[in-house]
Amino acid sequence: MEVRKSLSRCWPEFTNHIRIGIAGVLLRLYSPYKVAQNFRLLHTMFPGRIDLGIARGFVPPPWEEALVGNQPQAPFTEKVASLLAYLRGHGQPIPSPALTPVPEIWMLGSAATSMKLAAEYGAAFSFALFLGLPDASPVAEVLAQYRGTFKPSEELKQPKWSIALAGICAERLEEAQAMLSRVSLGVTANLVGTPAMWHEKLSQLHEETGTTEFVILDLSRGLENRAQSYQLILSAVRGLHQK
Repeated sequence: MEVRKSLSRCWPEFTNHIRIGIAGVLLRLYSPYKVAQNFRLLHTMFPGRIDLGIARGFVPPPWEEALVGNQPQAPFTEKVASLLAYLRGHGQPIPSPALTPVPEIWMLGSAATSMKLAAEYGAAFSFALFLGLPDASPVAEVLAQYRGTFKPSEELKQPKWSIALAGICAERLEEAQAMLSRVSLGVTANLVGTPAMWHEKLSQLHEETGTTEFVILDLSRGLENRAQSYQLILSAVRGLHQK
């Protein structure tokens, strides 16, 4: 009940329209058929509101062993092809529910592999800036290549992309820094700061890449702090669109 009240205070106008999904299912750890079945069911329940993000990802070896055991796994590219075939009704058997439109499909990553898969299969692409990989190509370069090589699909006729960041937003810089929780493995805090700092960062990315959609992973401690941080980031995004 308290969780619902907190969310309703922050986003009362969004609770009946917000999109539902995940930025990146670590597909190498799951069955493509099962993922397709789960998201077809979700899209039946919430038509036109489901995002399915696909990622290669990394988890510590004990977690990976617990999820998939010692069985050999198909290459990531093969799993992506199988998942998209199941979602689009080209793979057999067709996951139930059978007569469900394809949810919005995203590839999440910062390496060329994910970008090229998104362009080849006509999926949207989210550049994972929060990975902070030292050898990653510049975001503007990767997104330009994605747009230039994109092949339309039945559900997506034009390239669609976003940038995924991680961090915290608070009214004062010191407050934002105090709210920072332990950062998850593989996640870099791109920005811990004020709404003005977030506005400047998002404006810079918008001007460099033409990006108008951002995915935010909040790193605050506790639900109340996260709700407040997201609300402040939202104000920074609204300011961006009003420029």
